[in-house]
Amino acid sequence: MRRYLGALAAICAPAALVIGLSGTGGATQAPTKITPAQAEFFEAKVRPLLIAACVSCHGDKLAQSGVRLDDPVSLFKKTSAGPLVTAGDPSKSALLHVVSFMGKIKMPPTGKLKPEQIAILVDWVKMGVPWPGAKVSEAAKKAAEAGDYFITDEQRKFWSFQPVRMPTIPKVKRAGWAVSPVDRFILAKLEAKKIAPAPPADRRTLARRAYFDLLGLPPTLEQVDAFVNDKSPEAWPNLVDSLLASKHYGERWARYWLDVARYADSKGYVFTEDRMYPNAYTYREWVIRAFNEDLPYDQFIIQQLAADRLELGEDRRPLAAMGFLTVGRRFLNNAHDIIDDRIDVTMRGFQALTVNCARCHDHKFDPFPTKDYYSLYGIFASSTESNPPPTISPRALSAPFEEYNAKVIDTQKQLTGTLQSQIGALRAKVRANDSTVPEAAKKILQKFRVGMQPEEPDRKALLPFFEKESVAKMSGLEAKLAELTKSPPPTPEFAMAMQDTERPVEPRVFKRGNPQNPGPNTPRAYLQILSGPERKEFKEGSGRLELAQAIASKDNPLTARVMVNRIWLNHFGNGLVRTPSDFATRGDKPTHPELLDYLSSRFVESGWSIKKLHRLLMLSNTYKQSSQFVPQSFAADPENMLV
Repeated sequence: MRRYLGALAAICAPAALVIGLSGTGGATQAPTKITPAQAEFFEAKVRPLLIAACVSCHGDKLAQSGVRLDDPVSLFKKTSAGPLVTAGDPSKSALLHVVSFMGKIKMPPTGKLKPEQIAILVDWVKMGVPWPGAKVSEAAKKAAEAGDYFITDEQRKFWSFQPVRMPTIPKVKRAGWAVSPVDRFILAKLEAKKIAPAPPADRRTLARRAYFDLLGLPPTLEQVDAFVNDKSPEAWPNLVDSLLASKHYGERWARYWLDVARYADSKGYVFTEDRMYPNAYTYREWVIRAFNEDLPYDQFIIQQLAADRLELGEDRRPLAAMGFLTVGRRFLNNAHDIIDDRIDVTMRGFQALTVNCARCHDHKFDPFPTKDYYSLYGIFASSTESNPPPTISPRALSAPFEEYNAKVIDTQKQLTGTLQSQIGALRAKVRANDSTVPEAAKKILQKFRVGMQPEEPDRKALLPFFEKESVAKMSGLEAKLAELTKSPPPTPEFAMAMQDTERPVEPRVFKRGNPQNPGPNTPRAYLQILSGPERKEFKEGSGRLELAQAIASKDNPLTARVMVNRIWLNHFGNGLVRTPSDFATRGDKPTHPELLDYLSSRFVESGWSIKKLHRLLMLSNTYKQSSQFVPQSFAADPENMLV
């Protein structure tokens, strides 16, 4: 009991008294090295206590109130009650306040710790909060104490955040089998497991494989026979090239991308409004054309995120690319959920990162603080959908329609304005108890609110009570509108585009994801982990173009890897990374990291050409292997991880 009283006094006392009670002549600082006695104390007493009493609610799976007690860096995190722990100073450690039931917050909720358990935590803090096996830098502690997020060296060294490097082509024993560097990377893994490559596929199988892979359609008998009977050494490359040149290639491969882009022609449930996207097809057609024309992948990214910020000239078709952002669900028109969806499709689609997990709290597994999420949120909150949607047809078609549409809108505006003016005059007479307004008119006015349009029968019934000049004007405008709608010009195509708002949003963190509980400001910028120490704040409008350029940069370690992996997946059935939309810690690591980097390097060097990447893969002997079952290979590699 005396020990408990001493511990409680240490918590409550001023700093000078704490020093006196410590028995050391001064408050201890975090030790540079943990002594064996401190390590034993932590492992025997502190860690079991934290696991038993704290970690179920404050660990990696739950982290209530943003507090974790399973991670040494998180220990120094600043809370609403002050620093969670201050090494060497129990009086400034919120953890000890709450376990002693000294304030409004009392933990654990199941009941107060025993006196000897509290004493253990007090002694641990006075030791300097030693945590064996963990390296917590002073920079990490300072960041946590200030409430800032600290990215550790270990997080920075994660494989997918490392720059793409052209690897050395491996040497192999069966060099004659390898006709491509792709084969050498695959063969090196197979030989390490004493596995031989599968026999080559026969020519009929190969022809069907190529047609299905590139066009999604089976070849005719004549097309198969033509390839089988072509003895030229260029027969296979020529077949691949002819299929890549087909218009059906774009249709096949656009289908894969449209899945990534969560393409749909409808909004989901949105109350009583029209659920259809009448112009969604223009995005679909843009994706097909982009694949067929082999649009460089970096431009493929930039146009989908920020085509409106580019100098397009006469060809305005790239505006349709922004359907990537706008064809998503509308979540009952909740603006925050719509923005969250746009962040998710952008980051998972192009970067294979689950950044939207940081909407309510720092990402539990990956180095994405909540501030990073709201930096992206600010970019998309500073953008709005173009209304009316811009035309993307040639000027010869769009100009007459725009002129015609302007006349229609102006005529409708005049007609509505005149009608509302007369209704307003009638309502004013009613309020003034003007006896010239009959009861019939009053009853009609009661059917609809001020500013609302009356139904057609009610509108006609009100005409006798309007001024004659206004009735004549409305009649003339209706006649003009009828004349205009008799012979409209051909309708052009429209893009589901976006544009920047007049004034960009200065984003703030929403605590726990609640927009009614704003927290600190954060700049519109890209992710800290991918920006380096000189993180650039986006200043050009919303920042969408700068975001697109950051993603499409050849120096971005994820962009090429993610797309190369998606292409490989759709040729071979599994990606080199088997979680194609998660390249972070919860995803799989690459089965062939050097091959992934080789292909990514070649992809960028080729001008981001997707067709050249297809050709590189399909001309390899790896691609030409048969699917024949080989018992020895299956025993050594049952999941076919080595291809």
